[in-house]
Amino acid sequence: MDAADIDFLLSEADRLCELERYDEAFLLDLKAAKAGDVRAQTHLGWYYENGLGTDANPDKAFEWYSRAASQGHADAQYCLGVCHEEGIGTPINADESLRLYRLAAAQEQVDAIEALIRLKKATEDSDAAVVRTHSSTFEGNAEEQYNIAQSLGNGSPDYLKWLREAANGGYAPAMTDYGLEIEDSNPSEAMVWFLRASDSDYPRAFYCIAYLYDYGLGVDEDKRRAFEFYRRAYEKGYPDAAVGIALAYETGDGTGRNEFEAARHMTIAVDLGVPQAYYELGRMMDSGIGNLPRDISEIIDLYEKAIAEDIPDAMTAMAKLLLSGTEVEEDADRAIALLNRAVGLGNSAAMIYLGQCYTSGEVLKKDDKKAFQLYRAALDRNDGDAYFWVGDCYERGIGTKTNIEKAIDTYTRGADKDNGECLEALALLYECGGAIWTDDKKAFAYMKRAAERGYPPAFYGLGRYYHTGIGTKKNIDRAIELYTLAVDAGHPEAYAALGYCYESGTGVKCDIDKAIELYRSGAENGDPYACRCLGNLMLYGDGLSQNIDDGLQMLRYAAGEGDIPAMLILGDVYARDEFMPQDIAEAKRWYRMAKNAGSDEAEDLLDEL
Repeated sequence: MDAADIDFLLSEADRLCELERYDEAFLLDLKAAKAGDVRAQTHLGWYYENGLGTDANPDKAFEWYSRAASQGHADAQYCLGVCHEEGIGTPINADESLRLYRLAAAQEQVDAIEALIRLKKATEDSDAAVVRTHSSTFEGNAEEQYNIAQSLGNGSPDYLKWLREAANGGYAPAMTDYGLEIEDSNPSEAMVWFLRASDSDYPRAFYCIAYLYDYGLGVDEDKRRAFEFYRRAYEKGYPDAAVGIALAYETGDGTGRNEFEAARHMTIAVDLGVPQAYYELGRMMDSGIGNLPRDISEIIDLYEKAIAEDIPDAMTAMAKLLLSGTEVEEDADRAIALLNRAVGLGNSAAMIYLGQCYTSGEVLKKDDKKAFQLYRAALDRNDGDAYFWVGDCYERGIGTKTNIEKAIDTYTRGADKDNGECLEALALLYECGGAIWTDDKKAFAYMKRAAERGYPPAFYGLGRYYHTGIGTKKNIDRAIELYTLAVDAGHPEAYAALGYCYESGTGVKCDIDKAIELYRSGAENGDPYACRCLGNLMLYGDGLSQNIDDGLQMLRYAAGEGDIPAMLILGDVYARDEFMPQDIAEAKRWYRMAKNAGSDEAEDLLDEL
């Protein structure tokens, strides 16, 4: 897109805004903003701030203003200053607001100049006493300049000025604090300040550098260097770095995977009183990482300590325990209160879980629109799991209008982040034609990517593709391998698929006992296919004692879950005089159910009756 194209989009968007056709204008500005135009990016901030053409979203407003402001756009700098002054999408920060107004005013942005005039009168008296007290330290003493900044506090318009003076003077704590102040708006410049502070062996600076490398903020993501700087910060006595080291050992990012070292360092972090470590160690104990003993009372104690320190991850984890009611007494009211508190702190996992509560309607009154809003809020925070939930809402029309194009776009963005659920969802859309057209090769490619990233349901899905030849050549040996991986991971549908192979001798030696064992495991996990297979064996006594009542119960469950073959078997049972007296009316009921579910065979059977 060239400059002329962008100018056309902007002028057309302006025209549509004058006509109050904001929905159409928003889409044009969005296109130009994605092409990198700072004017359009500023316009998007305005749409999101005021809820015009899209849902109001102060966080998104702040994000778009920040993008344009970081490129020196005066209007965006002014708007971002307003965000910092009024707390729109970010905590109130008066000195950052003042800094941005000054940048914009230097470019003769009229609103910024007026804002400076307004603030000058309000602040000159309150700051004068502090400045007079420290007048002898205005020049040449960076540590004292840092002390002035601390005494003013970051609510003062002059706080950032004094902090930067101290940073320019080479005082490591000031350089680090200044980097943290600008990290969100300009992580690249923040990294420069952190690196300068690290030259003085300042431990917190090493930690800040590690964090930016860990998450790819202002620099290319580099887990190895992140681990190196976490280690240096820890060796210099910065306790929070022990958490970064522990998580690196747990995942193997930047170092060899070592669960025992992960558990050891996280325990050290807890002993050092690092708030996040309380949650992380509780999570590790819950999962048995590093052979940590699973003591539910200790896990809860760790979560409660983290909650007291306002750690939102712990709030979400505790809410899940309280709602499960398996190991602690169920307390839905406290669970929902914790989730809402975590959502207020910006925790995307809590947003998704609370959204699921609204979708299911089991704990809260069912409200698909609230669920969709929560999923969108998590997506705005770039949560990888949120891409699936938002895409699912668009695909199935949950809380919003069905929109397959938006579903595919959202799933695709999640797939770009290697989210297994999104990759599988795309595979199924292309397999079944939900993507408007079928494309078995694309389905296979997406399912293969999901399996390669260790997503257990994709082991089953890819096995099914190899078994039936969807998008690839049939390969029953590979299918058996994948079904076995899925069974080992506890995926419900895989038990029946592998069980069928053993029952029929497909790719393995026929073993009816092994098949029954797998069917039972699948049935215990609620898989309709496994229930149908086991129920059918019970009816005919194949490999186990005949049990008509239990067999029919299994088949009814499978049919109730939408399994068409189970409906047809039940229709056959009642149509014949084999296991019980013939009941044509009941046979027709099951055949009709199968017909309504899309079975052509059921229609023929109804005609025969």
